[in-house]
Amino acid sequence: MSNQKQHQGNSRHSVITPYQVGMLMDRSDAAHQDLHDAVMLALEESRDMGELDRPVKLVVRDVNGAPDGSVLDAEAAWRELNDGGMMMAMIGPFDEDNGGTVRDLIEAHAIPTLTYCASDAMTGKYCFQLPLGHPADISHRLLRHARSLGHAKVVLVRETGPRGATIEAAFRQAAAQDCFEDVEVAEYGKKLAARLALFGSRGAEVLIYLGGEHHAEINEVLASIGWNPLRLTGLELAKRHPVFGKASSLEGWGGVEAVHPENKVFQRFVQAFESRYGRKADHAYAAVGYDIGRMIAATLATVRPPSPEGVRSGLDQVRMMLSAVGVPGTVISFARYDHRGFKGDPYLLA
Repeated sequence: MSNQKQHQGNSRHSVITPYQVGMLMDRSDAAHQDLHDAVMLALEESRDMGELDRPVKLVVRDVNGAPDGSVLDAEAAWRELNDGGMMMAMIGPFDEDNGGTVRDLIEAHAIPTLTYCASDAMTGKYCFQLPLGHPADISHRLLRHARSLGHAKVVLVRETGPRGATIEAAFRQAAAQDCFEDVEVAEYGKKLAARLALFGSRGAEVLIYLGGEHHAEINEVLASIGWNPLRLTGLELAKRHPVFGKASSLEGWGGVEAVHPENKVFQRFVQAFESRYGRKADHAYAAVGYDIGRMIAATLATVRPPSPEGVRSGLDQVRMMLSAVGVPGTVISFARYDHRGFKGDPYLLA
């Protein structure tokens, strides 16, 4: 017997085919399992409320793409996921290197795609971003926080390689715009102790580390040279959450969070998630998954006829949707030439 439910709406057919949405999962940790489940929660809530006229099937492909694997594997997984052209929309990839590679496939096949990837390389007619942690946004936020505390001399520690270079360029641009004249940069692993000791001797007051997970190692370096600056990081701070198990490595660091305990949408999401799955998911990756699922559900519920092109057009018309991510009042709005969804300041200093 078919698993498809009998259709109770106005149809010439006795069964109804679920919408299919693909998910390219290039992250394999517990936080991204929460993201997946949060997407499903939003889709099922919409179905339960009678907004969607049919279920949505989430088709997932796991891939070990960049940074630990290959962007070519991510590209191959995307092609496999889209084989047959049955997807109404896609979710992911989330890594910026994978996103930059897969972006051309997304545009060529005209599949509307939602992601929290913040890379400027993943932009286009069919790419819709709910960016968690664009380096320019984070740099401005942290630099302005440092200034509010009376600090003017800043050191950036970044990773080696192209990703680190991209972060440095964004940071230097933000520093110039915010009139920081005394900025130094060190690469992690390249005579880091000697360079930080030098910068400390020159009166640097703030150390900002973006784009990596070596907070504990940097703490050890700072202790070895006897320098104790204000330490700030980006959304890496979210990994203090128990789902990551890395709270101890972030001891002594401040930075930004993308969820706020007083955000009513976030509160309702956390309660609904725990009620359905029996565990808490009060972190940014689950919240952004919920927002992605809500946007897909709202678009599929209203677009006629339902098609990938219809979903793209529908997403372009999303306006002022209150988000689970961000401080209270953060909204999601898209437009024809604006596919960066969050409006307002979604970041909370922590």
